[in-house]
This record gives sequence, C-alpha cells and structure tokens, in this order.
Amino acid sequence: MSWLLMDREYANHLIDKFLKGVLAPEEEYLLLRWYEAKTRDTEVGQPSDVDIKVLRERMLHELKRRRLLKRMTVRYLAAASVVVVLGIGSIVYFANRPLPQESVTATIGPGGNRATLTLINGKKIDLSEQQAGIVVTDDITYLDGSKVVENDRKKDTKGVGMGLLALHTPKGGTYSITLSDGTRVWLNSESTLRYPVHFSDTERVVFLEGEAYFDVSKNNNASGNWPFRVEVTGQHIEVLGTEFNVDAYRDEGDVKTTLVSGKVWLTDDHKQSVILRPGQQASHMGRGFSVRKVAVQESIAWKDGYFYFNDADLDRALKQFARWYGLNVSIFPKRKNELFSGRISRSIPLADAIAILEEISGRAISVEGTTIYVR
Repeated sequence: MSWLLMDREYANHLIDKFLKGVLAPEEEYLLLRWYEAKTRDTEVGQPSDVDIKVLRERMLHELKRRRLLKRMTVRYLAAASVVVVLGIGSIVYFANRPLPQESVTATIGPGGNRATLTLINGKKIDLSEQQAGIVVTDDITYLDGSKVVENDRKKDTKGVGMGLLALHTPKGGTYSITLSDGTRVWLNSESTLRYPVHFSDTERVVFLEGEAYFDVSKNNNASGNWPFRVEVTGQHIEVLGTEFNVDAYRDEGDVKTTLVSGKVWLTDDHKQSVILRPGQQASHMGRGFSVRKVAVQESIAWKDGYFYFNDADLDRALKQFARWYGLNVSIFPKRKNELFSGRISRSIPLADAIAILEEISGRAISVEGTTIYVR
C-alpha cells in the first residue's frame, strides 16, 4: 500500500494512541512506516529493528516539537490557548489534549458559584451554588426570584445608618449582586463587598476588598445628583453611571481600576486625584496614580470565565490560579522575563491548567497538599 495515502483521520487516531502508550505492535509498525514515508515524501523499504527504535524516538520528538498534539484531541480546542513570550521569543500553544498530570498530586476542579452573605445582625448564610447571584429589593432573592431572606424595611430603611451587609466569595468562588439602586456587581474569588440594604438620600457607598466588576446604575434620585462611590484600600472611586473593574487584592501590592465605559473620578487619602476615560487603567500604590491605556479584556476576562494574561509574569499568573482553585503558591527560584500573554478557560481542571504553564514555561510545577510549588 502507499503509506502516503493513509487516511489522515486514521493516522491521527494511531498517533493519539501512540502518545498515550496504548498502540498495538501492528498499529505501531503501520504508523512508523507512514511517518517515515511522510517525512521522506517517498516510499521506503522494510526497516530493521534498529531503524524502528530510532524512528520511534524521532517520531515522538517530532510530534512534540511540531505541536501536532494540538490536532489530536479536538475536545480541548476551546478549553485553553496561550501565547507565550519568553524573553525575545514567542510561542503559540494550543491546549488541545489532556496533558500529562504526573506533576499534579491532587485532582482539583475549577471554582464556581460560591459565596456567603452576612446580615446586619451577624448571621451568615451560605448561598446556593446552583445560583449565580442575589438581588436586593424589599427582600433578598436569588436571580430566579426565590427568597434568600426577608428584609425588615421598618428597621432598615435608613440603610447605612443601620449597618452594612457583606457578600463574601472564598477562594474558588464568584457571585453577583444587584444592589437596591439597580447597580450590578460581580465579585471575583476571595473578595468582599459591604453594602447597605438601602442607600441614603444623598449618596451610594459600598466597600470593596479583592476584585469586582461594577455596572453602576445611572442617577435616578429625584433629589438631584446621587453619586456612587466605591471605597477601597487608600482610595475612593466616584461615578454616576458607568462600568469598571477594580482589582484591590492586598497581595498584588497595588490597586488597579480599569474603565470600560463612562467616566470615573479617583482620589486617594493624600488628595491626589485622576479622571479615567474608557480603555484607561489607573494603578495606585501608596501615593499617587499611574495611568495607562490597556486592553480592557485583560481586566474583565475573569467575569466571562477566562484567565487572561498580557505580559504577566509567572507569579501573577499563578496567584490567579491559586484564588480560583483554592490553593497557595510557592515559587523558588523566581526568574525575570518569564512573561505570558493569552487566554485560558477557567472551566478546565487545575491539572490541565498547570500542565499548560509547565509545558510552555519549562518549570517544574506540582501540587502538594494545598500549595502550588514552582521549582
């Protein structure tokens, strides 16, 4: 037969079995003959046993080098893709197959809808994982209208004056909340939003720790301007109606505010201020603001179910992984110029996500207990 004319689908099937180590001897021989004919672009004779061994090793090396793996398991085509920048080189890597998981010692799935609601009286309610968010009206309900808890309007009509509720997401959790004015907030993992049952007649104020995306309802107060203010570590964000993301994780060192639409006014405790316009990001670390133009998608991808890296170092990338999969991170030694750009689905298991980074970074990455170790 002509090895070059072997059906490509059948050849891919054999290659997939070869990489998994389950290829039968007769199938391996057939595949090796096809591969040699394909690479030499000619018919070949009967190879010796030594030739077969050399050919087997050469084919495995070539398959990995050429990333033919990406065409073998189609179900991973949409799961993850990463463009890697290492120094001055670039590699495009598509995670289209389940990668080896020897470096992962535990099977850990992705995060999901997980949050705790703390009422004014201190009572804590574990919110349903079958729901994606809650709505604050006369009562507190889930998005489908089912009740979480009833509000006592007689006691809570003054909102801020009577105390704050808190919505908290743990590691591996996200949740949304629609506030009493119609503003919707999405909380990323390991974040807390404190808010009143009802806003006052003069302002709308919430307090954030961690990361959240805000879609602020426009002024609808008959008494006049009704600004919406977000209080985060060391700064104040004020708007009337807009969409923006705030990344205020304490372990990141700075607070990043990224404007999607509208306009926001930022001030800090030292009276420094800046006005952001769509597509701009302000970084604040202790005193003053640094403003730059950014790809907005990088900051809001988490809300749409992705990790998105744009020249992010391994440390920053793994911190995102750790929050989502409920782990800690230990990197030693740390190296400079390990920069990553691209997108990975947050819906894939931790083992596959780590295998992608391990493959493209050349670092040994493993999970031991509740910690991701990078060596």
